[in-house]
Amino acid sequence: MAGRRVNSQSTTLPSARPGWNSRAAPDSIPGLARRVFHAGAGLLTAHTARKLRQPCQAFAEQDRAWRSLVRAYAGTAYGEAAGLERSLTYAEFRHRIPPQTYEQFLPWIERMKLGEADVLWPGRCSY
Repeated sequence: MAGRRVNSQSTTLPSARPGWNSRAAPDSIPGLARRVFHAGAGLLTAHTARKLRQPCQAFAEQDRAWRSLVRAYAGTAYGEAAGLERSLTYAEFRHRIPPQTYEQFLPWIERMKLGEADVLWPGRCSY
């Protein structure tokens, strides 16, 4: 197995790919391509560092994803039967839709298997 020396001891680590030494990769790239490679890596590093310094946007992103999913879900046959609205909050959703078993979803699944669209999710089920 191909490996590379880590320190003066005999410990070796396997290379990322057989016959390819990841440590020597940038040196094996021709001049202009190497400079472009390093510039791209520098830009990615700067972008990541900038994102890490920003306040956490996770809650806003989750809320945006939730609103998108609820808008889609409210237009289905199941969503209409459950009384879901496009502006439903997560707390209201939890109150209105209790956890359900497979058996409770089975009539809806059977409708989807027969080719009906917009039953549990918008569109037709392709499986």
